[in-house]
Amino acid sequence: MRGPFPAGTSDITVARREGLVDELSRRGQKAIGDRGYNGEPATISTPNAHDNKGVAIFKRRALMRHENFNGIIKRFAVTHDCFRHSKERFELAFEAVCVIAQYKIENETPLYDILIEQVRERYEMNSTI
Repeated sequence: MRGPFPAGTSDITVARREGLVDELSRRGQKAIGDRGYNGEPATISTPNAHDNKGVAIFKRRALMRHENFNGIIKRFAVTHDCFRHSKERFELAFEAVCVIAQYKIENETPLYDILIEQVRERYEMNSTI
């Protein structure tokens, strides 16, 4: 959770500026992102025509799960109207909303599992090698 950033700042710009791309690269890991992250193929995997059906479904479910979390945050309307206080107060309010949303997910209404049969099988096969 970073920001806030000026309106119009692209997701990939934020990921690069805030060190997400470097950290993923350092760890040898990848994230799943929407097409706004095209241009970072080494660290952020986006939906593409080369994905097999299982991977395409996995990516789609991961992105939908992210949008569900965004929807939970939007219910609090902290990002809906112009925030009339300082940037520091906005950061505090937004972080509080994210903590409440995380609590709700962990204890009341969990988000669905993004793994599907094809991904589970491949993960289990690779973890036994």
